[in-house]
Amino acid sequence: MTHYTELSPQEKGKILAYMENFNPTQIARKMGRDPTTIRSLTTAKQTLYDAGIHSHVAAKKPFISKRHASARISWYEKYKKKTACDWAQVIFSDESSIEIGKQS
Repeated sequence: MTHYTELSPQEKGKILAYMENFNPTQIARKMGRDPTTIRSLTTAKQTLYDAGIHSHVAAKKPFISKRHASARISWYEKYKKKTACDWAQVIFSDESSIEIGKQS
């Protein structure tokens, strides 16, 4: 008698990530699962894709160097005694830039 266990969300995530580089048989071997389990998940992914629901690998967070980490700690030390009233008068802005197509 074969024992079936449901895929955990983590396993499903791994399978979806593996799909970028491996076929269902290779993924099944890596995951220790039956290839039909992997194929049914790939069919579900294709159905969602056809319906306009696309998946993307999460963006990596920017690297924070030791110098940046030290600067953040220094900033904290400098301003840690400020009150909520002090901070209510501050305007924060995001100085990050993004690119859309070929334009900056």
